[in-house]
Amino acid sequence: MGVEVPAREEIPPQNGECYRKVLLRIMPPCMIMYFIQYLERTNIALAALQMNGDIGLDDTTYNIGYSMLYVGYISFALPSSMMYNRLKVKWLTIMMIASGVCACGMSMVPNMWGFFAVRFLIGMSEAGFLPSMWLYIAAWFPEDRLSAVYAMFSAAVPISSVVSGPLASAFLSIPFEKFRGWQFLYVSEGVPGILMGIAVLFWLPNEPRDARWLTDDEKRWIERTRKPTDEHRSKKQRVNVHQVIQQCKKVGPAWGYIVAWAACAAGFYVWAANFPLLLRQSSGWQDWIIGLVMIAPALTDIVGRVTFGWLTTRLQEYFWHCMAGTATAVVMIISCYLCNLIGSDALVVVANSGSTLMVGGLNPTFLAFITRALPPAVTSLGLTALNIATSFGGAVGPLLAGVITDGSFFQITIFVAVCKVIFLIGALATRFLTRSSPEPLNIQETLPLIVDKVAAPSTLTVVCKA
Repeated sequence: MGVEVPAREEIPPQNGECYRKVLLRIMPPCMIMYFIQYLERTNIALAALQMNGDIGLDDTTYNIGYSMLYVGYISFALPSSMMYNRLKVKWLTIMMIASGVCACGMSMVPNMWGFFAVRFLIGMSEAGFLPSMWLYIAAWFPEDRLSAVYAMFSAAVPISSVVSGPLASAFLSIPFEKFRGWQFLYVSEGVPGILMGIAVLFWLPNEPRDARWLTDDEKRWIERTRKPTDEHRSKKQRVNVHQVIQQCKKVGPAWGYIVAWAACAAGFYVWAANFPLLLRQSSGWQDWIIGLVMIAPALTDIVGRVTFGWLTTRLQEYFWHCMAGTATAVVMIISCYLCNLIGSDALVVVANSGSTLMVGGLNPTFLAFITRALPPAVTSLGLTALNIATSFGGAVGPLLAGVITDGSFFQITIFVAVCKVIFLIGALATRFLTRSSPEPLNIQETLPLIVDKVAAPSTLTVVCKA
């Protein structure tokens, strides 16, 4: 069974205006929400520079606590996605407010057990956010533009990293004794989440048909060109559980990719959780300097997302972009350790930035690949499964790293590289055993297309708008 990849059509001028209008109205609040949520979830890596000593965490308990967020995420991912199907934007509001309150609560944790509990609550409050946002975005944009739109949405991740570095650097240098810099850092992340949750209730419509700023013709165009999902079906057309199971069996190869992705996610989260600590261990730099240095990989992450989004949208090829990005990321991560061996901290930062360049492009590309591979009746189920697989990697990866490694640069590097190699093997095995993915582009056809697109003066402008 093959996965159809529809030909990419040019958007007529009148519909191009609709496309730009939706981009400007829908994407800013979506990106702001993701920006805040990601900041709340991952800024712990910089807060740990002070927090671990203050509340008595070692490498093992820190990694276990880091993984607790994803345990909560997995536990409530499916119920949360089901609530989104019923409440739409109201559920996004509830998740934003709840996660903001929990983020503020992180500033009050007194010890290891409090750290574990609040991390679990943050995961529970954020569960289902990503698949909900993926479905929300898919309801507004043409199917063949989803890779570029997802890349734009996911750019909130490196943007949050760009901001979190200087933010952490400023707060970690606060000399207060009763309320430390890492505590100020958590409060500064939680309060905007609460405010954004209230604002989005009045900002975003549930569906294109509810948007007063769209004309009837524009609503019909969106309905015709977007990817149909089970959320867009009438009640009479909804499938029962048995039918969903049968549909899932028919798209078994998609589950193979999703399971393999869990290993890649595990490597990503272990590296994100430990790299600032490893950098301090190898360089001896002060906390605020490390916060500023972390801007570099965040910027290359943005470049990777834009570049991969451009290439995949133009070429309509996703699988081999994912494989090439992952393989290159493995090489760059190993290079980080080799640069550490020769004592060059600057080259460690450069190699890490090269790794985030590849990983930044990989994430939205793989998301678009899976979204297009899933049949309409199980799109919501498939995206929820992808989110659970990602969270499973976030839960198991740091937990295993904390138990089986000693926190050294060498062992963390090997652990992360092995995780990504497992993803490569799993994805390639799924592809060649099932033959279910789009066939790779013929190089004789692809090369002239690449040259033609690179030479076109309007290409960069179009991609930046998309």
